Amino acid sequence: MARDSRTLPKVLIVSIPKAGTNLLMQAILGIPGMIQIRTNIFQTKYSNTDELIKNGEMSVVHLPYEATLERIIKKNNIKVIFISRDLRDVAVSMVHFIVDKFNEHLLYPIFMNHLQDHDQRILAIINGIDLIRDIPDSVTINKGFVKSGVFSYPDIYQYNKSILRWLTCPLICRVKFEDLAGDPSLRYETILKIVDFLWEDLQKSGLNKQFFIKTMNENINPIKSPTFRKANIGDWKAQFNEEHKKAFKTVAGKTLIKLGYEKDSDW
Repeated sequence: MARDSRTLPKVLIVSIPKAGTNLLMQAILGIPGMIQIRTNIFQTKYSNTDELIKNGEMSVVHLPYEATLERIIKKNNIKVIFISRDLRDVAVSMVHFIVDKFNEHLLYPIFMNHLQDHDQRILAIINGIDLIRDIPDSVTINKGFVKSGVFSYPDIYQYNKSILRWLTCPLICRVKFEDLAGDPSLRYETILKIVDFLWEDLQKSGLNKQFFIKTMNENINPIKSPTFRKANIGDWKAQFNEEHKKAFKTVAGKTLIKLGYEKDSDW
């Protein structure tokens, strides 16, 4: 059913890579009349254009937080939804994504030619990798790095740090991948949270909250995502060894606690 776009929100989804972005996109596109737009306007030091995103439009970015951007988002009444995921599962998902679906990734030739063991690849995502230090002869075959002039890849904390700063922004609605992909009651509560965030007064707009919750929930189908693998929660437990755990605690253990995925380092 088509809807007057003036009653629809302007939505910006922000996420770290492999955090369940497509699940959240599917939920938002379950709102009748919402469309996805591709825009690089947020990547170009912010144009003076007021209509960055129009009513009824959704854009998706893996975008570092900046205070300037927060002011523009507030001025334009753009609704920012940030989705997070257990960074341990992010690490595992990233390895599979690079190997199975993203052969243009800078790490792909390293994985294929130098780190052919799955455990080594996970460790590389956790710790990052310095080509000159760790794999001196890789530079000759890794043209992507040579072309970009970059000879190192950051650890999982450094890779995501600037995007995770969105969690300090009071304007966002934060949701967790685990709540969208897991228990149906948690999904319901998460979608309810999103609906309440997107509209200040649905009744005033003549809209029905339960209708939106239903259509958004029914539009979520992980299998339809081009990056779908398993969408498992806690998959890291079957794939991390003790070396992975030790490395992760050193690199991002505190971040894991701040994000609410652990209470301490005893895991």
